Amino acid sequence: MKRSLGGLATGLAGPHQRSNGLWIGWPGDVSKLTAAERAELETRLSAENVVPVYLSRDEVEGFYEGFSNRVLWPLCHYLLDHIPLRAMEWEQYQQVNARFADAVARVWREGDLIWVHDYHLCLLPKLLRERLPTARIGYFHHIPFPSSEVLQALPWRDELLLGLLGADLIGFHTFSYVRHFSSALLRLLGAHPDVDRVRWQGRAVRFGAYPMGIDARAFEADARSPEVDAQVAALRSEAAGQRILLSVDRLDYTKGIRRRLLAVDRLLTREPSLRGKLKLIQIAVPSRTTIDEYAEFTNDVEEVVGHVNGRHATTGWVPVHYLYRGFSQRELVAFYRAVDTSKSSTGLADAFKSVLGMTEAEFVVQWQKYLKRLAGA
Repeated sequence: MKRSLGGLATGLAGPHQRSNGLWIGWPGDVSKLTAAERAELETRLSAENVVPVYLSRDEVEGFYEGFSNRVLWPLCHYLLDHIPLRAMEWEQYQQVNARFADAVARVWREGDLIWVHDYHLCLLPKLLRERLPTARIGYFHHIPFPSSEVLQALPWRDELLLGLLGADLIGFHTFSYVRHFSSALLRLLGAHPDVDRVRWQGRAVRFGAYPMGIDARAFEADARSPEVDAQVAALRSEAAGQRILLSVDRLDYTKGIRRRLLAVDRLLTREPSLRGKLKLIQIAVPSRTTIDEYAEFTNDVEEVVGHVNGRHATTGWVPVHYLYRGFSQRELVAFYRAVDTSKSSTGLADAFKSVLGMTEAEFVVQWQKYLKRLAGA
């Protein structure tokens, strides 16, 4: 048994442990376990306050790989061309959401707070409201919420919105996502939101922007550990004389990895004097490897890495160090500390101006003005 490296699981691990609550979710494929092994697994999960919802292979393919990640994920990222023109596994999505509702209802006790997470379970708040009318229910959407014009492309748009309205409080990362959700309620359901809430079926449903942060104290503790000190020293020693650049991403087509690598290619082509002076460490955490489109994207990224290194590498230097695997938080902290955060050298500042048409300082000023205008809006 090992912990998930996903961003949601990592980000919520601390609050989960401190709250002494139950985490209800799919534990992974257990089809090959014997009855005794599954009993042992459930004992260990119970010790971690985890309640498993077992899914069959067909349910994983239809609910998780199918509707959630082949339909909702690209839809919410405005990539409608990534949605396959075939059956969309809507029925499996409904069935698994109902199974989660049953699992929650079995362990819920009066006074408990239910916190539903992410686009996989958009129907769950309404299903829980029907089973547990007095429950306090929150929902958080961890990815972008699309404009009503984009959401309109989905045949089951109303069902998703009605599912979310079963919650008492709905959270998003940014105010633009809140605005999109409010607009969808008006244009698609005919509801009339009032700033940060809407009256629905006799209840007040609130919604707002609550950006997800990190456990800063845990990161600081790791950053000060002797183990991390040693790892930082090793990373800087390996990159002696080079500026270390770091990128940490889940290997997903929405993350801009390919464009980032091509930007490095363009920079080194325009500024050949930087060859041997830069080291980009690209950490790509494997993601949804059983989905064909992700496998194709992985191959595409690896080809670009080979292209960049093939064009610019020398016998003693490689510009892109591509690491296709996950790392623990402590290992990531070592990478973060090892990167260069000091003022850019003259060569890098000139390169910055060459690519963007402005100096680094000018860019920072423009960016700050943009943020102020955004805050004002």
